Amino acid sequence: MSLSYYLAKKNKSVAIFELVNKVEALTAELAAYKRDAEWQPIESAPKTSRAIMVHCAEYKNTYIVTWGDVGNLTWWRIFGYGGALTETPTHWKPLPAPPIAAAIAEQEPK
Repeated sequence: MSLSYYLAKKNKSVAIFELVNKVEALTAELAAYKRDAEWQPIESAPKTSRAIMVHCAEYKNTYIVTWGDVGNLTWWRIFGYGGALTETPTHWKPLPAPPIAAAIAEQEPK
């Protein structure tokens, strides 16, 4: 075998390896996107100041909320209004990225 044949074969293997890695990364990214796009049980919701979307099944209402925690009091606080959520949420999901942030993220080199 010639050196040029060996190098061409080696470069093809590297290219295939890089493609496999890219496919695996995209598959993981898609799985995370699907997971985030689906409603999750409220028990798994983050109890932080980060805004999330919650769904209250009883009246079929959806709200954007944050978690309130002062001393022994904890509650879901309706985002923008500040009042306590009086319905019981059953599911939650993260807010989607704002269009501008998503566009910037797509342009950033990975």
